[in-house]
Amino acid sequence: SMALCNRFCTLKSEVLRCTAPLKPVPTQRLATNGIQRGSRSFSAATLAQKGDKNAAYPPQLAVPPNDQLRMLRALEARPAGFGLPSAFYHDYAFYRADVLNLWQTQWIFAGHDCELKTEKDAITMQIAEHPVSIVRGDNGNLTAFCTRTEGLKPVAVESAGGYIFVSLAEQPSPFTPVGSLLESYLAPFDLRTAKVAHQSRIVEKGNWKMVMENNRECY
Repeated sequence: SMALCNRFCTLKSEVLRCTAPLKPVPTQRLATNGIQRGSRSFSAATLAQKGDKNAAYPPQLAVPPNDQLRMLRALEARPAGFGLPSAFYHDYAFYRADVLNLWQTQWIFAGHDCELKTEKDAITMQIAEHPVSIVRGDNGNLTAFCTRTEGLKPVAVESAGGYIFVSLAEQPSPFTPVGSLLESYLAPFDLRTAKVAHQSRIVEKGNWKMVMENNRECY
């Protein structure tokens, strides 16, 4: 929630000037021993949208300035110490803002190095309308790409401490700062040589922010 608030606040001056909306980035989950065993989905169906599915918002369009302004006003009206207004969990325009300003710009956890033991293995995932695949080449290096109908598009991929991350951004933010921090914490566990012993899949039909907020309450 804080990241979302900060991201919108950086856009405030641009929105108030009613400039053009942001340009979106053009652009299934565990597999071991060459066998696909499931998928990780961050699509509208499993992450956010049980609320308004406004047909006026095709997936590839940015959020109109009036809706961006509506979001900023909702944030400004939020009392200190309270959660986000309800619209952030069900309004389709707010969901599209999440996709365009967070899911398509930030580093997203995709899986673990131990899931890609050979070049026959693959991790597949869905980030909103973007299907992403990750494989490991003969040289051991990771490669990620978006498998849209118009063809393959390379996707940034990095690994740290046995965790794999992807970014749909055209120019991803530097990964080294967070990668170095992860390595320092996770190195003692040697997760790159771990083995997948069991997989379970949970589909939570709600907004992704609600899922994350409830998860953090446990800590």
